[in-house]
Amino acid sequence: MAISSRHLFLGCFTIRLIYASIARTAFAPDEFWQGPEVAHQMVFGYGHLTWEWAAGLRSYLHPSIYALFYWALKVLRKDYSLLVAKGPQLVQALFAALADLYVYKLALNLFGPVVARWTIICQKNIMVQCILSS
Repeated sequence: MAISSRHLFLGCFTIRLIYASIARTAFAPDEFWQGPEVAHQMVFGYGHLTWEWAAGLRSYLHPSIYALFYWALKVLRKDYSLLVAKGPQLVQALFAALADLYVYKLALNLFGPVVARWTIICQKNIMVQCILSS
């Protein structure tokens, strides 16, 4: 029997949120300066942009994902500092959970329910090991 898409997505999203909240891996400033900081500047009108942005060398496609989230916060008047700071993690958790769901569906279509279940179990097991070792 296949797992319902809704339950699988919610489970994966919960695990991804937990991981995003407690992971303490090395922080690369480029992750911030090329995504959330640019999105913040796009929506709120202030923030620092690196020289690549001033020279027009980078695409706004990636930061636009975060900008959409920031824009929603601004429109709903929920642009609290905690939500603005943690928003990119929430957005990435959402995309990662969608990827988890569709990897499961692909395995289900190609190999059947037994392999699909093992696919998600192994995928989440690796993630739990990452959480425990960070």
